[in-house]
Amino acid sequence: MHFAGESDHGWDLGPEGVFGPEDIRGALRDAVRRPRLVFSNSCYGGSPRGTELAGVAGAFMKSGATHVIGPAVRIDDDHAARFSELFYRYFFAAGGHSPAQGLLEARQSYIRTHPASTVPFLYRLFGDPRNHPAASGFMKKVPRFLVPAVAAVSIVAAALHVLLDSPFTPAQREVPHLKFLVSLGSSEHAVLKQIADSFGTAHGVSIEVVNEDPDTAAAMLNRGDSLDVASVDINRFARVRNPEILSDLSPRERLLLVQDPLIVSDRDAAPPGDTTPVFTWNLKERGKRLAVPFRLIVRLLFVKKSGGFGYLLDRDSSSPPATWQDLAASPAFRREAPEAPRLSIMAAGSDGGLFLWECIRAAGGDPAYLSSPAGIDVLQFCRRNLSDAYRADWRNASTLLRMHHVAAGWSWNIAFAALANHGMLADFEVLPGLAWDSTRPPFSLLGGEVLAVPRTCRNDSLAQEFIAFLLHPEIQRRLARQLFWIPVSGRVFNTVKDIYGPHVPIVEEALQYAHPLPPWWGPDIHSQFTRIFEACINRQAPPPADIARLFQPRLDSLLSPK
Repeated sequence: MHFAGESDHGWDLGPEGVFGPEDIRGALRDAVRRPRLVFSNSCYGGSPRGTELAGVAGAFMKSGATHVIGPAVRIDDDHAARFSELFYRYFFAAGGHSPAQGLLEARQSYIRTHPASTVPFLYRLFGDPRNHPAASGFMKKVPRFLVPAVAAVSIVAAALHVLLDSPFTPAQREVPHLKFLVSLGSSEHAVLKQIADSFGTAHGVSIEVVNEDPDTAAAMLNRGDSLDVASVDINRFARVRNPEILSDLSPRERLLLVQDPLIVSDRDAAPPGDTTPVFTWNLKERGKRLAVPFRLIVRLLFVKKSGGFGYLLDRDSSSPPATWQDLAASPAFRREAPEAPRLSIMAAGSDGGLFLWECIRAAGGDPAYLSSPAGIDVLQFCRRNLSDAYRADWRNASTLLRMHHVAAGWSWNIAFAALANHGMLADFEVLPGLAWDSTRPPFSLLGGEVLAVPRTCRNDSLAQEFIAFLLHPEIQRRLARQLFWIPVSGRVFNTVKDIYGPHVPIVEEALQYAHPLPPWWGPDIHSQFTRIFEACINRQAPPPADIARLFQPRLDSLLSPK
């Protein structure tokens, strides 16, 4: 049985109505024979639609069909027609292939002529792939009670064929449009734009990728700018975690959430005995899921093996520094060598506040209490050692790292991509964050992005399909291999972590000890920490202990329950 037409919760038969799951189960309930192959070549024709076996595909399978094939998401008519032609060519060839073999060969054939297309991967096969129904006389075995439905389907299919062959050009059709907001570097933006375009080509959708810095992106969401999908910095997500700003993804969260997360974003979702770090990124509000994890990043220390590397070593040592104290004791910090190489830290602009929080946590202190011994130690360390450091932001950190007079850089793991592209990856030692002293484990900030659908979205269903596409294992692998992103899926991460070469254990250790910002970290707190850091590295400012006493009441006021 083959259907070509429109569907969502069932097959649209035009004047005859919708032939949905209940109709399918009712028609097949007392049937002596069941269809051996159902090709539902329509939007969502092969989608579980919320549970493992639901929708049209689930209804046919639960009612005794041997195989069901269909696309899991929305698909353009032209692409759907082209792919089904390939499938039947291989299915009926040489006496008949199994549906699984026909689907495989159709995919391979489509990829040969459209190597960048995702269309072949949109089709799913339900049923045992080892089952090989004979192709000869196959369509004659459709149960007699389904003939009226098949006739109605044929009328719809014929009408669709006329429309597809009509003289109207694609330019005369209204093309759906998605506006996708991201906060990425230029190379990351270019790769994600290519991936978005491949989705657009496969679905007949125009996708505009808007690239803004994280703070501007959060402001755009809060203003209610016209957006359809947003990639939001996880450590700024609290600014927009509001059902009035973002749509509820709960109805489709089983499809959008990976089943084997590398980290767990919701405390109650942690599997018992799991050794994976569990964090409390709160992606829900008032019982509604407002975002799903997209990618992870973690801060690492990159130290050059030559040139400035020697200055970062103790005179009696032959290994990289292991703690912030080691760095502070190195000749580079003491400025003993002419043209002494410098340290590059991601602490420019608003990143300075994040860096300060990171250091206080590494020292074992609570960042909410600057006046604690750990807080004072960190403020003094920054005053003594970071005034002359190069301070980078998320845009130029990798560029500074490649400069000959920068001996080391405290940067996100995505710096791997820039170093690899310039053939410099082998020139660096990589450390999983620095411990504050020899008694503590390494610590660094965990970051990343989540995907959300703003309330201003014009097509929620299409936006959620796009999110599902971005979270597909093949797309996650591609992003990891091209950009050194850390996938949110542990299973996918295990298939691509070889990109880090000998540094795989370092990245895994960094993930083990990294933490995101706490739930109380909001825009006002962020702004205060940025001011504290700027005062801290200004040698004309009051002593660090006085800075702590000056800012502590402001922090207390911001953190006190309203």
